[in-house]
Amino acid sequence: MKTTTSTLKVLAVLAALLTLAGCNPIVKDSKSNSMLIVESITGTTIDGTSAMYLESDVSTTTADAATATLQAAMIDPGATTPSPYNNITLTGYKITYTLLDGTGDPGVTVPASIEGTSSTLVITIGESKSVDFVAVLSAAKLVAPLVSLVGTTSRLQVIAHVTFTGVDGANHPVEATGQLTINFGDY
Repeated sequence: MKTTTSTLKVLAVLAALLTLAGCNPIVKDSKSNSMLIVESITGTTIDGTSAMYLESDVSTTTADAATATLQAAMIDPGATTPSPYNNITLTGYKITYTLLDGTGDPGVTVPASIEGTSSTLVITIGESKSVDFVAVLSAAKLVAPLVSLVGTTSRLQVIAHVTFTGVDGANHPVEATGQLTINFGDY
């Protein structure tokens, strides 16, 4: 009898622990059934031609823009039929810069990171949309390392790692990262 009572107590404690383990207070751990895909990021050359890179003239204090083409897709397209809850609303982006070898000291050898918000761009599952964003702030051209390029023939080539963020219709976070080469110089 004692063994049966002890076994029942152990089972009761295990059942309670399993129940409590299912109560996760971290809402962000829930996953979206949707994913955001960066199809492409394009910049422009100094003459204004669209290119798979961006040429940034550091002698001007004009911000440089780029364009990303983003797509919303189902993670498992055969599992469920898409609904409005699977659509993705873009909320913002963050750019970090590195040298070509993956290193870089923000504000010293590469521009400092930047963040931006997005308007309420909604991307429906299966749809691609283009969004313009600021890839180089005008203020970045007035500080290191870009200001040191003014009046010289030196060039600085960096990779911009652009992470777009958003939420699906159930408010689950989604993100995707793409890259754009940026060539800085006094053109």
